[in-house]
Amino acid sequence: MNIAFFQSITSYYVDMHNYLHDKLNFRIYYIYKNFLNHNTEELSKSLNFKPGYLSQKSKNSFRFNELVKIIKENSPKNIITIEYSLLTLQLIIIKYLYRFDYKIIVRTDDSMDMLNHSLTLKHSLAKKIMSPFVDDFILCDKAVCNYYQTKMSKGAYFPIIRDEQKLLKDLDKAQSAGEELIIKNNLQNKKIIIFVGRLVPVKNIGAIFKAINRIDRDDFIVTIIGDGELRKELETEAKDSKHRIIFTGNLTGIDLLAWYKIAHALILPSWQEAFGAVVNEAMVANCIPIVSKRAGSINLIEDGKNGYIFDPNDDAALAKAIETVLDIAETEKSKRNLMSITFDECANNIKNIVQ
Repeated sequence: MNIAFFQSITSYYVDMHNYLHDKLNFRIYYIYKNFLNHNTEELSKSLNFKPGYLSQKSKNSFRFNELVKIIKENSPKNIITIEYSLLTLQLIIIKYLYRFDYKIIVRTDDSMDMLNHSLTLKHSLAKKIMSPFVDDFILCDKAVCNYYQTKMSKGAYFPIIRDEQKLLKDLDKAQSAGEELIIKNNLQNKKIIIFVGRLVPVKNIGAIFKAINRIDRDDFIVTIIGDGELRKELETEAKDSKHRIIFTGNLTGIDLLAWYKIAHALILPSWQEAFGAVVNEAMVANCIPIVSKRAGSINLIEDGKNGYIFDPNDDAALAKAIETVLDIAETEKSKRNLMSITFDECANNIKNIVQ
């Protein structure tokens, strides 16, 4: 038996959690029953198992006795835990205090940009204290994985991706909903560019508006999918745009997949992004990604081949990338899946460190 602790059920991690349960004999525990507006009730239907839940406290709560009880009940060989958190620290202390022999595996979303520029003093200190006691790591950034392997001879690469075979089937189910969106929103003969995410400052959504105002053609529209504190401000700003901008609010399930199905490009312009799961989802839908160099998901992109990478400070570079994509969008959309790696290939990386 093995144990894994995760924050909550999320659409982009369901396939990984099912793999851990089905293939590697992990029992999954979640900290939160609801997290960041994810439709937990609907997502739970996608799980192949009944998860356990920790007592409903904050992520960094003290749960020493509760964790000891879970470990004694399951006698795990491996425990996957979250980041350099208080939960991880407690698992380290429990292991040595009770002389358990389980392997501690930390899953971290750190990108190279975060390692080089953005780690807080608290995060850096926690990493320095805990790293020597961690047996291995699951890393979503390939460059970070190479760094860990060089520095500590540890690390398995598993980007935040879904099982493409399952996702392609779900996308096919969204076909009719996508066709309805085209009619409902009068999108015939238009190339569709989407943003998917929270409407918050770090996402740098204003860069999209600045970039498209540099473009003198009328064969495209932009759809902003998501919600957040900046929505009213962005809607006001969009009224002055040269181009049509649609706001949908937060979407999940078929409603979101329908937009991926009809979209030609996705822009992720974030100032900082640990990964950006939407990039994988877009690529499987053959929606060309245009991604900030500050996002960990650039590891999925071969610049100029299956997507484009740009400096989030450079509106002109973003505009150029958008125009390039618009020129090839129809041809590329007729293909199927821009991903160059598969879910199974990445899953084998985890398999190799837990055996």
